[in-house]
Amino acid sequence: MLNASYCPKFTDYGFHGLSSKNLKLTTLVIKGCKLFNDLALSYLGSFPITDLNISHCLLLSDTGIFVSFFFLYFF
Repeated sequence: MLNASYCPKFTDYGFHGLSSKNLKLTTLVIKGCKLFNDLALSYLGSFPITDLNISHCLLLSDTGIFVSFFFLYFF
């Protein structure tokens, strides 16, 4: 489990670093991370996530969410 809620410095760069560590992360809570964006969301495919909270992440778009989960489940 990783809870980085409201962490002001949690970015796509930091999340990319985590994705390269081959962690078995199943729960991710990043609500309110103002710098978490669509690119960071695209790295979710590196983890076996079963529980995700991305509420109040203002840089996430509907398109980014759709594309990330489309590739996560269909490829």
